[in-house]
Order: sequence, then structure tokens, then C-alpha cells
Amino acid sequence: MKDIRGLFIKLNREKLGYSLEALSNGICSPSYLSKIENDELKASEDIYILLLNKLDIDYNFNDNLKNEKEWLNKYFEFYISSDVQCKKYALKLREKEDILDVSDLFIYFQIFKLYTNDYIEWKNIVELEHYVVYMNSKEKFLYYLYKGLLNDEDISDVYLNENVSPLIFKSKGNALLKQELYIEAYDMYSKGFQIAAQIGHTTTMCDLSIDLGFICSFFDFKAMEKYYQRAIKISQNNKTVISLVFYNIGSIYLTDRSKWSDAYKYLSKGIQLCEDKKLLEKYKNNLFIYYCLINDSSKKQKQFNLINKDNEYYIMFSEMNKNNNYDHDILFSDELFRIYKENSDNRLLEYLYHRNCIANRKYKEVICDDIKNKY
Repeated sequence: MKDIRGLFIKLNREKLGYSLEALSNGICSPSYLSKIENDELKASEDIYILLLNKLDIDYNFNDNLKNEKEWLNKYFEFYISSDVQCKKYALKLREKEDILDVSDLFIYFQIFKLYTNDYIEWKNIVELEHYVVYMNSKEKFLYYLYKGLLNDEDISDVYLNENVSPLIFKSKGNALLKQELYIEAYDMYSKGFQIAAQIGHTTTMCDLSIDLGFICSFFDFKAMEKYYQRAIKISQNNKTVISLVFYNIGSIYLTDRSKWSDAYKYLSKGIQLCEDKKLLEKYKNNLFIYYCLINDSSKKQKQFNLINKDNEYYIMFSEMNKNNNYDHDILFSDELFRIYKENSDNRLLEYLYHRNCIANRKYKEVICDDIKNKY
């Protein structure tokens, strides 16, 4: 049946200290309530409402939470693809915690909290183990993926059959990358790729090749390009993959003065292939930044005119467009600082922020923010 309301009633009854007899009194028999709680039968809507009212809970149904459900879907979509956009959805969802904790998205939201908690709390993981029978296939996948992320032992063959194993290694790699443990992250991505190849999971092979390319961008540009080209080959020259790969290479090369011409080559080629609206906006952003970096006033003005006025960088870009000495512009510095703090994983923003600090002799800020001396 998998009606989560029974589980939810049981959890809150125990939390408030009600016995089966006390909660069921005047509504149904204790044995009937026990069957509701253990999902052995589905009661009428009236009984659910009476039980929830007695627990003083304003329960929210999925139909009223379409946005929140979409945010949860988007968070995990971006998390698994290593896209920092997942952070934006995490912030939105945290603001809705009071509502989601009393809804039929309860389990989905608890799994989300596992992924976003700063500290691992085993009691939460053990508690969710009791909810597995209520989980749909997607929730089970995400739950076991998280458990695999924490498990240092060999991953069992059951994960191979469910295509979970390579994603466990991918998630471990993501976690190590956040800790700047690049060699360890590289090792996790490589293992994940080998298993994905073993089971013929080409989409994951492609994703992991892109991850390996990103790791190599910290050390060896040739190796980076090799992995990115492998992703293109695995995808059979898929336009979506090519445009993403070219965007990644172009963006990384913008952080190295000696590679600016290569950055332009990849960005100008990739934008011609790009069919994704969000990625297209990012291409426009980075081409504008390129023209600012090389001080081409004419081209940066033309590129600025192509940028959407609703773009989150628009104020900062306006200041960059006004003069070539934008690093000393107070509004530019303030906007850059604000945006960088919200997107600290963005290599290009880190580069611009570092340049700005050096230009304004804010050496203390550079040290405090742990910006690496690599530019």
C-alpha cells in the first residue's frame, strides 16, 4: 500500500507519548490504528483527518507541494551530476522544513537532510532504515547511494545489478573533491568508471570522464582534455555533451592567462552547438568575461548587449563594461564578493575574486579565504 500517513501518525504518536488506546479512542479501535500505522490497511480519509487533528498536525499533501517536490527532484539531479546549482535548491528546501516535515514528502525530505547535514549522524541513517518499506524506487536508490557513500567496505554485487555502485564511487569522489583531496577523488572516479564500463552504463561512464577531466584540470591540462575528449567519444559526439565539455574547458582556461586564446577557441565553438538555455547563458557570461580580461572594449560591449538583464551577474557585468579598470570599482568589488560567497565552488569566480583582492591589496582577505596561490 505504501501510505506514508500511517508511518507519520505512528512517529508522531510515539513522539508525543500517546498509547494506541489513547490516540484511537473515539476514532477507531487500537488494533485498527495499529494496522494503519503498519500499513496493513488503508483507512478512510475521515479517519486519517481525525487522527492527525488529534495529534494537532496540519498535514500537507503532495498536491499542495508541487514546487517543493520539483525542488527535491532538481536538488538530487544536480547533486548526482556534480552541479553546484544543487546548493540553490538546498537553500529553498531548508526554508520549507517546517512544512515538509509534516507532509507526504516526509521520507524524501529526510533523505535530502542526510545529504545536506554538515555532520554524519548515524541515528538518522538507522532511523531511515525502518522507512525503507515505505520508499519508492527513487527514494530507495538515493538512500542506498548515501549508505554506499559512507561504507568503506567493498560494494556488494547487488549494487552492480542496480547500477548504484558506480554512482557510489562518484559520490565518494564528490565528497573528497570538496575536501580538496584530489588524488583520492581521482581514484574514486576511476573505480566508478571501471564498474560503469563493466556493466555497460555509458551515461555514467560519460559523467565520470567529465569528473576525471575536472580533477586533472588542477594538475595537467593535457590529461584534462584527454578525459573530456573521452566523454565526447563515449557519448558518440552528442551535441549536449560536446557543448558541456567545451564550456568546462573554456571556463577553466580563463583562469590561466597563458590559455586565454584556447579558452576563446572552446567557448566560441561550444556556444554554436549549445541548445540548453541555462548553459547558453553561462557561455555568454564567460565570453563577456573573456573580452573584459583581454580589454577588448568593442567586443565586450557587443557581448554585454546579449546578456539577459535578469542575469544574477548583471550588476557586476555592468561595472565591468563601463571601464577597463573595473577591479578598482567599489560596486564591482562588492557584487563580486557577494556572488563569490554564494558560489565559492566556481573556479572562474574564484579567479576573478583573487585578482580583485590582489589589485586592491586585500592580501588578508586572500589568506583568510584560503584562495590558493595558483593564479
